[in-house]
Amino acid sequence: MIPRLSSQAHQAGAACPQISSFPWYERIRTAFLIEPGGEDRTPHETFDNDVNSRGKRDRVRVLHNFDRAASIYDSTRSLPDSVMNAVVDAISAELRGSRLVLDAGVGTGRFAGPLRNRGLAVVGLDVSRAMLSEARRKSAADLVRGELLTMPFVNGAFDSCLMIHVLHLVESPTRLLSEIGRVCKSKVLSLAESSDYVSVRENYIRLLTQAGYSWGDLSEQKLTTIVAPTLLKEVISYPVVRKADDDIEYFRNRMSAVTWDVPAEVHERIIRELSSSLGGRVFSFRTTVRLAKWSAVQLRDADLGSAR
Repeated sequence: MIPRLSSQAHQAGAACPQISSFPWYERIRTAFLIEPGGEDRTPHETFDNDVNSRGKRDRVRVLHNFDRAASIYDSTRSLPDSVMNAVVDAISAELRGSRLVLDAGVGTGRFAGPLRNRGLAVVGLDVSRAMLSEARRKSAADLVRGELLTMPFVNGAFDSCLMIHVLHLVESPTRLLSEIGRVCKSKVLSLAESSDYVSVRENYIRLLTQAGYSWGDLSEQKLTTIVAPTLLKEVISYPVVRKADDDIEYFRNRMSAVTWDVPAEVHERIIRELSSSLGGRVFSFRTTVRLAKWSAVQLRDADLGSAR
């Protein structure tokens, strides 16, 4: 398949420079036959599509789950408008001066779209075609379909990189950080979120561990305790009210990546326990969002130790 970067999103806004104006563009285009514009704006895959390739079955399963979650992803990750505006403003301020930004794991374009509206040139990379279709509807970014652990970009292609809610989704966080450090020249930004709420997700993982299954749960928040950021500042703290039943139903339907590989019998038993202990409860708490920044070199050479 031939990967393509669509430059139509940039054509819609004069504040965003054309992808083809960047020095690395010709090298990328030559190596991967990337062409701007055109009617077919579907991001093509940049990974091996041989049906007999190693790991193909696992890849198809993972893609199916990401694609299945695309239509509801925004609703499960949504932030109040005032919070989202504060977060995007903070990210935008830190990215000022970056000619080209990679959103690694762009998903549905939740951040790439608003950042583009603030005049930033953003390229979105994701493995899920359904997620990218949602992003494309928002004119979120120039979009590439490919794997985060083997990014289809030359060294130092981007000035800066975003990495939001992706570490827990990849098989090798160390390799992801190395790839980000390779394709990024300067700084890497992420969000570190924390609260005093013991979530349904945390309870699911606890019960899963008790059942003898492991789930490496390296988050961007945890990364800040392993690799010290050059910047870690609070952006906003806001109140949240959550119904446990809504979260339990989300897990019951296996929409969370935590549940994808759990055997049916174990999954059903955990759901029963969660329903028994948390069903009907409503939780009120505060969530704090911090902006974290690392240098590309920090992450490229990061030693995560035993962290997944």
